[in-house]
Amino acid sequence: MTQIVTWHIRNAKILDVFNLKFDDTELWIDNNIIVYRGPRDDLAATHTFDAGGRYIVPGLIDAHLHIESSLLAPSEFGKLVLPHGVTRIIADPHEIASVAGISGIQYMLEEARQTPLHIHYMLPSSVPATPFEHAGATLHAEALKPFYSIPEVNGLAEVMDYPAVANGDPDMLEKINDALAAGKHVDGHGAGLSRAQLSTYRQVGIDTDHESENAAQALERVDAGFSVFVREGTVERDEEAILPAITTANHAHFSFATDDKTASDIQHEGSIDFSINLALQNGIAPEIAFTMASYNAAKAHNLKNVGALTDGFVADLVIFDSLTQFKAQEIMVEGHWYENKFSTVTPLANQSLNFTLSASDLILPLADDMPAHVINIMPHHITTQHTAENVPVVNHHFKANTTFAKVVVAER
Repeated sequence: MTQIVTWHIRNAKILDVFNLKFDDTELWIDNNIIVYRGPRDDLAATHTFDAGGRYIVPGLIDAHLHIESSLLAPSEFGKLVLPHGVTRIIADPHEIASVAGISGIQYMLEEARQTPLHIHYMLPSSVPATPFEHAGATLHAEALKPFYSIPEVNGLAEVMDYPAVANGDPDMLEKINDALAAGKHVDGHGAGLSRAQLSTYRQVGIDTDHESENAAQALERVDAGFSVFVREGTVERDEEAILPAITTANHAHFSFATDDKTASDIQHEGSIDFSINLALQNGIAPEIAFTMASYNAAKAHNLKNVGALTDGFVADLVIFDSLTQFKAQEIMVEGHWYENKFSTVTPLANQSLNFTLSASDLILPLADDMPAHVINIMPHHITTQHTAENVPVVNHHFKANTTFAKVVVAER
């Protein structure tokens, strides 16, 4: 008996993420699921798509990012990244939660339901990020726990408070244990951690990290049992330094993430498609690069039936024509060809801001010979260095120049 399905995609070179090769084969898709990979005489389709001998890979996945860094609402962010072949993201709404708390997380969840982009959320683990911050909200474990019943919530986001973990802070450990008890997982944020400190994270169940700045740090994390997210954003340009660590033997432990990337950079440069092209330019085999960008990210986040193009997997895919310079041409999300349709952004409820600032508040008095605290930027990295240096002083006040700028934190 012939089974009727929705789509038959034929005449394509389709990535096999399990064996790292492209096969001349076909896909049978019914609604949002791939029914079968390969030829079948007992299947017929309502629609046929001839790929014209082009390549097909699973939809790209951004393993870790903050939508707020784009300054866009989730539905608008979807319109930005879907044309780049990104069909799924794992987002940490840390920035909006730091200001708006629970209502900020609820807004991100609800607004995201307007886009065909799959958006999974990891609950912010550190609000505020440091004990001395007063950004607008404080979220303890009891406030986060109810969110684990929501399907879009996939776990606890980047645990950046290493001292809290190392010192056994009850609230932090409760946050981690609540995620694990709900069958979710926990992302790490191990910037600057030693191999021994990484072990402290692993012992409490943290299993990913996106803070490697070079190949040696990435391999330390693989050695400790982490899934490593290779980060390439607007400020954090870590990918080229990490790529030498990736081999055919260990690639399964690596996937791609943008973390923080501006809308203009995504528009003009790309998202995960940029990471893929950078990997290709640096000698990573196409089969490995595209597998890192899909199946590896899905596995790192325990997403079932995601990231591969075979029987029973979600029908997210990207069609393109070159393995040397990747550019998405057609995108399918859950069995539907993507079209950029108009939608209205859900408004964010008004937030009360108690904020006053005058020019006199920005003055930094300094004696001529008094060193100032300086945050030294490390180009293309998120890490900084603290030094005390003599800076320009005019009339006993700091004076900015081309080397030194003033940074002001004005709390709401």
